[in-house]
Amino acid sequence: VSFALLLLRAFEKNSTETFVFSLFALVAMITTKETWIISVVAILTPLAITIRPTRCYSALCEFDRQKIAWGLLLASVVCVALFTGGFRWSGGIREALLALPQWISRNESDVGHHKPFLYYTKIILQSEPWLFLMPLFLLFSLVFRRHVFQERLLVFSSVWSIATFLIYSCVSYKTPWLILSFTFPATLSLGLLIESLFFHSNIARGALYAVCLFSSFLSSLTFIFAVPYGRMNPYSYTHTHEGMIEAVKILEGVWSEHPEAKVLIGTHQYWPLPYYLRRNSTHVHYKEAAPRDFQCLFSLENIPSCRRERFSVIVLDSKFRTERPGWRSKYLRLSDVQEARIFVREKE
Repeated sequence: VSFALLLLRAFEKNSTETFVFSLFALVAMITTKETWIISVVAILTPLAITIRPTRCYSALCEFDRQKIAWGLLLASVVCVALFTGGFRWSGGIREALLALPQWISRNESDVGHHKPFLYYTKIILQSEPWLFLMPLFLLFSLVFRRHVFQERLLVFSSVWSIATFLIYSCVSYKTPWLILSFTFPATLSLGLLIESLFFHSNIARGALYAVCLFSSFLSSLTFIFAVPYGRMNPYSYTHTHEGMIEAVKILEGVWSEHPEAKVLIGTHQYWPLPYYLRRNSTHVHYKEAAPRDFQCLFSLENIPSCRRERFSVIVLDSKFRTERPGWRSKYLRLSDVQEARIFVREKE
């Protein structure tokens, strides 16, 4: 938010100092948000529409180059300092460079977070439906009140919100908290539209503000206190499903009878099982199992070609559905991103 508003102000006023401040805001965004590249694109788009590229270029040429050079240098130092823990961990630079490609790769690999295009639309309809007044007021203004688009901040925030919304909706990898990237500029745009369209009527303007504020307050109460978690809360997100708790209870039951029993967690995603199983960590092995390991894992007899431990419990991805003699199995959803099947060796 600071980066967007400072950048707009810098080019509006041809202010070198404000532009330098925007660089530090950009550093804060880079070091705290792995999706910063999307935000930058979504912010530069309304900037180009509002200020025009030619004017932006002219303003850049008029900026004090010495101040910008010092600003870039100091901002870079701050960025490196934050990523390296105060210049004590050089590996932080590598992690910083990998953050973007790792996030991009999730769009292909982390299918547990893949959601449909309308995912964010449904969240807004459920939790902040008044924000849809913004595009409605924009359409109304385009037809009947075009003068409102003379206000740069209104145009900037509107395009910023719509661009961010469309980009995030097109990305398969979706999480509920990313909605903040476009609900804030949408809220800002809605407030400016209400001010511009209803400036002549204090009653109408006040009534709209009251409805929006009351709805926001009611939504906060609902999703913080009445429905703090679960499927009815669109912002609720947890790594632990009931299935994971059940899996832990099954394992604890096995250990109560056989304290030395060995367990293999062979799922693709397993966090936070290491935390739940920390008291028996010496008996738990974590290694993603491949189909070729299937016979070795479940064989009740010694097979010379199989180098394996004798596991009493094996937890695998749900794709391993085949029932095995001497084992009882159960399907469990461990988390939002992991379905599993737990196999327990029957008593011999």
